[in-house]
Amino acid sequence: MKILIFRCGAFGDMVVVTPLIRHLHNQGHKVFVATGERGQQVLKNNPHLEKLIEHDEKVKNELLGEHIDWLKRKYHCDRVIDLNESIEVALSQHPRSPSYKWPKQERIARFNRNFYEYCFEHANEPWDDTVDFKPELFFDDKELEDARKHLKPGYNVLIGLSGSGTNKTYPWMMDLCNTIQKNHPDVHLITVGDIKCQLLEDAIDDVNVTKLSGNVSMRTSMALTSMVNLVISPDTGLIHASGCYNTPKICILGHNTIECITKHFTNDYSLEADEKLAPCSPCLLMIYSMEQQCPLSPVTNSSICMAEGQPLDRTYEQFKRVYNARL
Repeated sequence: MKILIFRCGAFGDMVVVTPLIRHLHNQGHKVFVATGERGQQVLKNNPHLEKLIEHDEKVKNELLGEHIDWLKRKYHCDRVIDLNESIEVALSQHPRSPSYKWPKQERIARFNRNFYEYCFEHANEPWDDTVDFKPELFFDDKELEDARKHLKPGYNVLIGLSGSGTNKTYPWMMDLCNTIQKNHPDVHLITVGDIKCQLLEDAIDDVNVTKLSGNVSMRTSMALTSMVNLVISPDTGLIHASGCYNTPKICILGHNTIECITKHFTNDYSLEADEKLAPCSPCLLMIYSMEQQCPLSPVTNSSICMAEGQPLDRTYEQFKRVYNARL
């Protein structure tokens, strides 16, 4: 059977789909995926694909249904799996949804679901304990060589400075980097993010750090997750990339949970926000405007869950726990 999967979104959204692609391929289906530029980067070199289709992101939302039908006919597919908003709206509640205003405990009871498992459910694809939900990425030798150039002798830690939403930014990340450098001279930090994160990098001491924000591709950043000794990042595509490997990882969570994001990852040391310090967390909401939707920290002007809910000393202690475990 020829199956067309349609999915646009952020880098992590497409990483979530990779176990489903592998599962369908292993069942003998030919898998076609239509996705945007970020999804194209995630699925590059994926051997389980029959065809990777570049989606024209100029297509208006109201015309997506017709466009998907056209793609189905063009590639003679027998079945369509539309994964758009399969996490957004379905699990992370959109402001237009009535459940957006449900009490927190009701939202948790209903929507605290693993994204990788729910991808299968949204696709109406049955699964059981034998299904492997570990995501995967594929790099060529040149990409791996380019990424490896950024490593140094010692203990390499990859730091993700930004997420797909401003509510995911960890305001103490620069302080965490400086604390690690001060107390652990053998640690080499590698910071990654978009070009705007260069402003955050300016607050990190130039002791033993390689600052790459805005200077390397997301493919390079994702490849590095397979090579370093530890990944520390908010809930973003980088942490999903690290889930492809046995690399130890610390996801600093605010509005989501371990159940949602890292449940199926190995060597996972992720931290959920402390609900005593941030009672709104986990909210499981789609945050489009932090100023309008989130309680903000008066100190950092960032979301309470990532500021008060994830104190610096807590994340530093978690770093030390992973760092010392290697001894």
